[in-house]
This record gives sequence, structure tokens and C-alpha cells, in this order.
Amino acid sequence: TRDIKWGVPVPPEVFGDDFAGKVFYVWFDAPIAYIAATKEWADKQGMDDSAWKEDWWYGNPDVTYTEFMGKDNVYFHTLSFPATLIGSGEPWKKVDSLKSFNWLTYYGGKFSTSMGVGIFTDTALELLADIPNGADYWRYYLIARAPESDDSAFMWPDFQAVVNKDLADVLGNFVNRTLQLTNKHFGTSVPASSGEYTEADKAFATRLNDILGRLTAHMENSDMRKSQEALRELFVAGNEYLASQEPWQVVKTDKARAATILNLAIYTIPLYARAMAPIAPFSAARIMELFPQLTAPSSTVPLGHGLPSTLHSPWPWPQSLEAFHNTMPQLTHFTLPAGVLFPKITDEQIAEWELRFGNQKV
Repeated sequence: TRDIKWGVPVPPEVFGDDFAGKVFYVWFDAPIAYIAATKEWADKQGMDDSAWKEDWWYGNPDVTYTEFMGKDNVYFHTLSFPATLIGSGEPWKKVDSLKSFNWLTYYGGKFSTSMGVGIFTDTALELLADIPNGADYWRYYLIARAPESDDSAFMWPDFQAVVNKDLADVLGNFVNRTLQLTNKHFGTSVPASSGEYTEADKAFATRLNDILGRLTAHMENSDMRKSQEALRELFVAGNEYLASQEPWQVVKTDKARAATILNLAIYTIPLYARAMAPIAPFSAARIMELFPQLTAPSSTVPLGHGLPSTLHSPWPWPQSLEAFHNTMPQLTHFTLPAGVLFPKITDEQIAEWELRFGNQKV
């Protein structure tokens, strides 16, 4: 308890007159909100208590419970909150995995709302409001620089470099080049594969499967940086496959072979979208929507918050290229992107933001 005026009052009729005027210590009552928030959400969905308690909180073996937090909050979630759950006498599920982070700094110094040091979520989103998937720029970058083993520093030029290189130059280039080249020689119909795959084709599929295996393991282990690195490897693999097979040259002499190359590249695009959805959901949706036959109904469990319906799609996590394709309808046609998928952050924008928010340790 605490002897302060603000907080949740301790009821003296339950705990005795000695507790009159006291409030619960915030780290006693705050984690209980995890359960309370679940109930609030379930109530809004018209669920009864048995559904959310038994399906989620009462130790369902199919549920994995992971907590994410800053390193200074570990004690409260590993000792005091579990003690509260045990003391309640109810079979509340205890955490399976706890993921803590070090500090994200602003040029090596502390973020501070009171001192106006740093960039914060509401303002960050406003800066990229003109880009439909601009929020994903922040998601992708923050995962790439997650302070897992040590503190990491946010710096504007680094933000620009990661977004422009990974999303625009690697992923965006692969999607755009594949679809534009296909449209030039085959229209917007997906060219049929000859079914005759070269060693290079097989090596590409094997490479994707290997990366997917590592990406899955990193995601399961909540290894943020390694997940992003593996995701980027997927994007790089596609570009290197196209560069090595040169369908823009092959099509001049062997249109059937060019069709097979582009068919394989096109089928890789939805795979990329599905793999990146946990990190960049709006970007994943924009890419999926290039294929009308992949438009999927929303999940039966409404998530809200304006998330795209393709995020709720039934396509399972891609364990391998072949397995993923077997769950999808046949790709018959596509639409070209309406505008640039990943507009680059310009030097002029960075100079403006550095001037506005600062570019040195405070």
C-alpha cells in the first residue's frame, strides 16, 4: 500500500481500519488490468465469462502467454504479480515467457516528454501520415533496432537508411520490378510455369525455406532483431534470384523460360507479405491486395483498430514456399501498385526533422 491520495483505495471494511485512507501500490493493481482488459474486450464481443477465462486465462494448454516490457519492470512481473495470482486462489495462467528490453535512447540520451527530447508515437505517425503504410516504417525500424542485448540509439539518418534500403530498395524494388516486367511481356495475367525447374530455381526455393525456418524460430523465441534480419534476407533472396536469372534478357529468346522465372517470383510476393505481416501489417495488406484472388474475409474474431482485413486472412504461417502455395488459390492475375509501395524518406525531410527535434545527445 501507499499513503498517498491518488490511487485505488484499499477498502477498510475488508482489510481493517488500519488501512483506511491508504491506496494500493500501483504495481499491485496495475498488472491485474491484463485480466480486466481481457474481460472488457470479451464483454464488448458479447462473450460470457467462461469463454475468456477458460479459453485464455485458466491455463488452457493451447495458450502461450508472453509479456513484453522494459527491464525496470521485470521484478513486478516475475515476483509480485505471480504472487498476486497465486494468492487469489483461482487458477490464473502464469506467464510462459517474459521478454524485457534495455533502453532506446535518443542520440544516446534519455527520451523526455517534459523536456521535449525525442520523437513520440503521436508525432511520429503524423510525420508519415501521407504514406498509407507509414506506421510500418516505424514498426520495422524499431524492430530492427530493438534494444535487446544492450541499449540502442535512435538517430534520424539511421531511420532513413533502414527504411529506404530495406523497404524501398529491396522489398519494394522486387515487387515493382517483378510485376512491371511481367506486365510488359505478359500483361497482368500471371504467366504459367512450364513446370521445368532449373537448379537455380530449386536453389532459390531451398534458400527461402531455410530462411523461413530461421525466421519462424526467431519469431517463436521473440528475438526481434534476428526476426527482422531474417525477413530482410527473404527480400534480398528474391532480388538476387531475379538478378541472376535475368528474365528481361531471357524473354528475348525463350519466353517459356522467362514465364517460369516470373511465375516463381510472383508467387514469392504473397509469401513475403504473409511473412512480414506481424511486423508491418499495413504494408503486407497493400501487397496482398495486388492479387484480387487473395482478398479474404475478415477473421471471425474482430480485432478493430482499423487493421486491414487481409491481416486477418486465413493464410497460415509459411513453413515453406511449397506448403504456403498449397494453401493459396491459384494466382491468375494482378494489379500494378497504385503509386510507390514504399516512398523514400528524403534528405530534406531528415534535415527538417533534425532541426525540429534535435540531432544530438541531451
